[in-house]
Amino acid sequence: MAKLEEVFGIATKPVLSYIERPEVDGSFVDAVGSDHHILIYGASKQGKTALRQKHVDEGKCEIYRCNPKTTPESIYQHILRKANIRIETSEEVSTASKLAGKGSWSIKAKVPVFGEATVGAAGGGERETSQSGISEFVDIDLSDAQVVPSMLEAAKFDKFVVLENFHYLRKEIQKLLSFDLKTFHEMSLRFIILGVWRESNHLLVLNPDLQDRVAEVAVEPWENSDFCKLIVVGQDHLNVTIPEKAREDFMSNSYGNVGMVQEFLRTYCKLNGINETSISTRELDFTHTIEETLAKKAEDQRGRLLTVLESISGKSRADRREGGGEPLTLPYYLVKVLLNVPFTELASGITRIHLLEKIREIHRRPEKETIRVSDVAHLLKRLAALQDESASPFLFYDSNSQRLRIIDAGLLFALAKVDRALLSEEILDPLESYDDDDTPIQAEFSFD
Repeated sequence: MAKLEEVFGIATKPVLSYIERPEVDGSFVDAVGSDHHILIYGASKQGKTALRQKHVDEGKCEIYRCNPKTTPESIYQHILRKANIRIETSEEVSTASKLAGKGSWSIKAKVPVFGEATVGAAGGGERETSQSGISEFVDIDLSDAQVVPSMLEAAKFDKFVVLENFHYLRKEIQKLLSFDLKTFHEMSLRFIILGVWRESNHLLVLNPDLQDRVAEVAVEPWENSDFCKLIVVGQDHLNVTIPEKAREDFMSNSYGNVGMVQEFLRTYCKLNGINETSISTRELDFTHTIEETLAKKAEDQRGRLLTVLESISGKSRADRREGGGEPLTLPYYLVKVLLNVPFTELASGITRIHLLEKIREIHRRPEKETIRVSDVAHLLKRLAALQDESASPFLFYDSNSQRLRIIDAGLLFALAKVDRALLSEEILDPLESYDDDDTPIQAEFSFD
């Protein structure tokens, strides 16, 4: 017997409908057997964590879940503490730190020593040789990447360090970590890094010296043949038959995202009264529950879509070039374009040139030529900052094809199902505010 949530859906551990794809799973297994760091990348809910969990036991991993406030220092302190290395901090010494961005921190560590070992740290810390037991506290400098693996080796730490949600980190923090990863590789401390982006060589762009030190594993693309295998495995666990019509509709509405397929199947089974393995084989309904499944998912995603679009639009800045007329507020117009271009273009990606044309077409400025190619290029470079409040990236600019793409399949699905014209009316112009009677009044801005 199996619970529905154990078979279909998105869970904290691999669901029973997990299938191995030789190219993806084989690449990851090969990477685990190497001495390289491992980078797993792809869009949100495409099975990055499930892949790692499938092939590397949790007991062999020390997991750190990144967030926008994470620094290398916070990661390293977490790892050291998990290795039973006691960390103490104080504000007794004023020293600059490239990690914290400010000084006045003194960090000391007490390391458990197994057998004869010398414990110490760069930066003038005391050293002690001990046969057993625990060393005295020593000063450590966590801005020196050599310190962390040295102390972990003394503590007999033998695990992968797993960094989940690497994309949440600020770009400068990612760059700092990329340089430390070279040192960690040389000292045999290995990392598994998971991030939401589409392009390869992400770490190499940050630090070219990581060449031949990082094994990359892309979890995309998922093919319909993969989804068919997943469905067969899952329905066997639940002892049900999922009709062909349901399979086709769920796959076509998933936009190649396995997380969407899993959620469709979980909702569909639940609507058919399947919460666990059926005692006798059941053939599920293929008419109204399919439509109800898609409608429920669209309803669930609409609120999230509106929140994301409002957040991006709200990042508009009232900036005005000399003689340039009305402020640009390009994030607002980016959202307006997303809600007005044909859906086929959203699915395939909007070219940079067409994005410029559409923004000029709807912009309040009468002098359309004052909205320049460079303005749109700058807008696209700011995408990460525009989406810093989102749980996962919504938009991605592919510099190779020069196309703006939606990489969150759940929100792309919502855009296909909702009334986009009505949604567009809910996005407020950042140059206007509203009084208590919902009467628009002109907002006041100060311009540089």
